[in-house]
Amino acid sequence: METAGHRGKSGHMKKDGKAFKNNVGASNPTKASQDGPVQIVDSPLESWTLSTASCFHVSQHREIMENYVSGNFGKVNLLNGNSMDVVGKGDVRIKLSNNATWILHDVKHIPGHQWNLISVGLLSRKGYGMKFSSDGWEVSTGDFAFTVPIDDAQPNRVTYLSTSP
Repeated sequence: METAGHRGKSGHMKKDGKAFKNNVGASNPTKASQDGPVQIVDSPLESWTLSTASCFHVSQHREIMENYVSGNFGKVNLLNGNSMDVVGKGDVRIKLSNNATWILHDVKHIPGHQWNLISVGLLSRKGYGMKFSSDGWEVSTGDFAFTVPIDDAQPNRVTYLSTSP
């Protein structure tokens, strides 16, 4: 079973053990290179959290997805025994602080899911490098790189990313 939870809170499990196919990547990486912080926001619609517990990228917000495909993509099971349907998937644009755009592909649409999650494990499996320091997380692949600063003002030092309009 794999979890799609967050930071040890009641998360989601997928029962069948099959890996979801995900294509995570940067759009136009030569134009998206940067070494600055990611925009930090606190709007529930726009906030994205890098999650070490999630096995795939998740959002409850259909309206921020491009190239959306609806369908029955299975269920995720909560640790409390309840389950939620994956009703679609699409791409989401993440706006970086220098106005470059990072596109997450194959984001699972789960209505009612509490968080927008970027799966650290999925990024790693797709070839992204991660470097952690007291300043934040550096995420990179090829010539695409950015740093997600640690926000001391947030509970558990959670850092958020912003979706791009």
